[in-house]
Amino acid sequence: MSFYNSKLCVTNAVIFKYFGYDSGIDKRNDYQLYHNDQYIFTYFRLFINLEDIDESKGPLHIFSVKNSLKFSEKHKYKSRFSYTKPGDMEIDKLAFKNVGKKGKTLFFNTSRCLHRGGIPKKGKTRTMLCVLFNAIPSNNFNENNIFEFENNPDTDIWSSDALSKKFGEPKNILSLYNLYKNFQNGARIK
Repeated sequence: MSFYNSKLCVTNAVIFKYFGYDSGIDKRNDYQLYHNDQYIFTYFRLFINLEDIDESKGPLHIFSVKNSLKFSEKHKYKSRFSYTKPGDMEIDKLAFKNVGKKGKTLFFNTSRCLHRGGIPKKGKTRTMLCVLFNAIPSNNFNENNIFEFENNPDTDIWSSDALSKKFGEPKNILSLYNLYKNFQNGARIK
């Protein structure tokens, strides 16, 4: 499997469990505001429902790339903390809600699509497995192994997000340039 003519690898896997609470208490978290993940476009996620999820379990809300732009324009979006809150149902209808049976999967680029987590109702939960993928600049990987880093002695994909950040969130312009050059050359990043 390849993306941008590069090897796709799993760089992190994590289980999330969100708990409902009394809606009269304002405990809004950052993930409940519309946002994009701050990664370059070589990064995306696979979500797998680990339980049946309906509206009462606060499903993930996602806008397509096209509807993310519409939302951004209509609500003067600058960041997750700076936009006018949706007051109309029309814009809410544009959001895809990840409801479905246990085992349902959803694959999307969290850097390009505005999204937010819903709030489960009191006494409800939402449990999901999230698998993070990155395009890795390399021409010397085993092409059939998306779990190339699973046994990496330096980083554990099951308990650390370090590889996702390394390959998808360059720290500065020089890191971004070096990553770009490595994609151009197909070289493995050290």
